Amino acid sequence: MSQSSSRSLFLLTVPLLVTTVLTLLAPIVFLFRTALYAPEVSRGLPRFVAALEADTAAVPREEVFRVLAEDLGRRKETFEHGIVIKPIRHQDLELWKMLKGILRVLPEDPSIAEISSWQRWFSEHDSRWESANTWRRLRRVIQPVTDFYLLEAMDLKRDGENALVWQEKEKQLFLGVLLNTLEIGGVVTLLCLLLGYPLSLYLASLSSRTARILFLFVLLPFWTSLLVRTYSWILLLQREGVVNGMLAALGLVSEPLPLMHNRFAVYVTMTHVLLPFMILPLFVVLRNIPSPLTTAAASLGASPWRSFLTVTLPMSVPGIAAGSLLVFSIALGFYITPALVGGSEDTMLSQLIALNVNSLLNWGRAGALGVILLGTVMVLFLSVTFVLLSRMRWNPLAGELR
Repeated sequence: MSQSSSRSLFLLTVPLLVTTVLTLLAPIVFLFRTALYAPEVSRGLPRFVAALEADTAAVPREEVFRVLAEDLGRRKETFEHGIVIKPIRHQDLELWKMLKGILRVLPEDPSIAEISSWQRWFSEHDSRWESANTWRRLRRVIQPVTDFYLLEAMDLKRDGENALVWQEKEKQLFLGVLLNTLEIGGVVTLLCLLLGYPLSLYLASLSSRTARILFLFVLLPFWTSLLVRTYSWILLLQREGVVNGMLAALGLVSEPLPLMHNRFAVYVTMTHVLLPFMILPLFVVLRNIPSPLTTAAASLGASPWRSFLTVTLPMSVPGIAAGSLLVFSIALGFYITPALVGGSEDTMLSQLIALNVNSLLNWGRAGALGVILLGTVMVLFLSVTFVLLSRMRWNPLAGELR
């Protein structure tokens, strides 16, 4: 291939590379930046941050107190102090309350206020300003690069000695939600596999024309929005819904069953939504299994069940892995469905991310939860890829991986 042809082929890939960077790599970089970078305090109180970093004493000298008062005074005049110290609220609520208390009594212009000792003035309003522990925590939260949000997303924190410890029992929330998310994703993936494999096997055994016609019914849910499908299940499963109405009409129940706002509703709805994503890769792999292999197994005396276990099932492992990975990855990021049909015990990680972005405005925590979710998917993807590659072998005669 000539050099000009190679250059032309490379130029054809440039739009794809640019799109990949803009739609995949850039959001990931922004996600990590949000989780690890909180520069609001260092930007809003630059003189105080510089003075505190230069002062290594356990309780800093008078100059640091004066600079803190002046920096807070300037931000108070421009109504920016709330934005400046907001990250401190997320990381250390007690410190945030102390700063808010100082802001309420701070003179209009601290630089010209007739105060002989700012250190004594701070201590008179709150004795905790004389504590070395207060300043140790303050030095930690003013750093622009922080691991606080990532640790919080794993129910961890740093104690006064900067060692990793578990959060208090009443504050441990995120690991439980992560386990919830993994459990729901795993069960939904298993249900999709149990329902999708027999259907994919049946479609693969049909003629091409019949399989194409029936495959339209598999693709039909894609023509309906996720919200419509979720609300349809709400109509079916609610207390006065179709399912309870039919059971009552048949005399099978004396009162409506609790089919909504619980884990059962989440499983049913998510399985219905994600089932096509399992069938698609399974059908492709099963369709490409050479039929003479099963015929040969039968001619050697293998029963249909033994032929399936020794020939069809092992050769369909790539389809099982691809479908399971696809369904599980999508299930981990579900938000609308568990929010509408689930209960308080069925909260998923994506719901917490949306809560922190839309209501709590805690972008650092939302970014950290997103990193945890991304890391979970990446570990799963790499694990499945490693397993699939370990099952392959290089055939030097054919010149390909098998």
